[in-house]
Amino acid sequence: MNDSKFEKMKNVTPNQSNWNLPNIACMVGGFMVFPPIGFATVAWLVFGKNVDIIGSAKNKYEEYAPGVKSSFDKYKTKGSTDNSAYNDYKADQVAAYEAEIERQNNQVSEEEKLFNEFVKSRQTDKDRAEFADFLKSKQAGEKNAKS
Repeated sequence: MNDSKFEKMKNVTPNQSNWNLPNIACMVGGFMVFPPIGFATVAWLVFGKNVDIIGSAKNKYEEYAPGVKSSFDKYKTKGSTDNSAYNDYKADQVAAYEAEIERQNNQVSEEEKLFNEFVKSRQTDKDRAEFADFLKSKQAGEKNAKS
């Protein structure tokens, strides 16, 4: 039993450091959430040997994942059934829904195009009216200057 721990320690390179990006990120996150967690992480990184927070979490996840995944299987919906008539009906319905969505998207884009043209024409009319007012005020100013 102790041989396996010794073998793990033998495979660790001497220059391997605990101060890598995931460990530092966990430390900073610990300080942000609750400072004692950050201090505990710092102590773990300083005094621990071969600390790999992300690797440890990944190993725990892989250890418990099959049980967790199987508990959620009952909520999954299957993509198809054994009934070919239902599968054909479902495919037709999905195609009809997609066609309706495409039609509505085209209608919305056409309305958007018409609205943009309307706004542009309104802006052009407004610009023309402002320019006409400018010309009138300029002509009135020239008449007053001549008098």
